[in-house]
Amino acid sequence: MKKILFLLICATVLINASDIALAKAKIVSFVAKELVKKEYVSIYVEDIDYADIFGVSRNLTRTNSCENADIILIKNIELIPKTCLLNESLVIATSYASYKNTPYVVGAFFWQKGRPNIILKEQKLKELGIVLSEKLNPYIE
Repeated sequence: MKKILFLLICATVLINASDIALAKAKIVSFVAKELVKKEYVSIYVEDIDYADIFGVSRNLTRTNSCENADIILIKNIELIPKTCLLNESLVIATSYASYKNTPYVVGAFFWQKGRPNIILKEQKLKELGIVLSEKLNPYIE
């Protein structure tokens, strides 16, 4: 009986983790395609919590070089090599603090109380000449 209960708990955890990875991948894929206007987007990820999005989405490609990335997805902004800030990569923070305290960050995607949050900086989008579809208007501030 204990083995069956253990297997049920493990299966539930795996299914839930898979659902979260799928939700993250769909959100990141949609926002990334809107930002860079490409069907396939290369992403440099420093945040281990977002490493699972690549096995789920066909439109996202992981790159090991931030210089070649369309988007840099990172929690700790200080970890970005300075050379990466010189190219045209868009930086999306995975923490609210990094989003709020870093002027060159375009937006943020993070989880709070078990829910995904998306925020995009209106001023930074205007500076870069990025026009988003109306679907993302509620997330612009």
